[in-house]
Amino acid sequence: AELKNIFVNLVVCGGHLSYSVIHSNTFDPNKNVFLVLYNSQTPLDDVIPSEFCQAGHREPQALPTMTNRQHLSLWLSSLAAMRTETGELPIVVIVGTFALRQ
Repeated sequence: AELKNIFVNLVVCGGHLSYSVIHSNTFDPNKNVFLVLYNSQTPLDDVIPSEFCQAGHREPQALPTMTNRQHLSLWLSSLAAMRTETGELPIVVIVGTFALRQ
């Protein structure tokens, strides 16, 4: 098998809602693999702290509260709204992370 060079650019959005608007304008679903990471030790129905939802905003805004499940769904929906040139969904890998605490 022939080996080819693979170049990787990693763009970290940090999960903040303020970054969700850049997806459709910045990322090309024809050339990208999207990684969606979430803390698997946090219950899906827990509410996200409001400062996490407001990160990146200069002035505090009245954003609706969201659960982890709603937040994960929002990101997956924004990725599902993108299509490749042939109309296919982009490649998305969902990774549940966790940290062992001492």
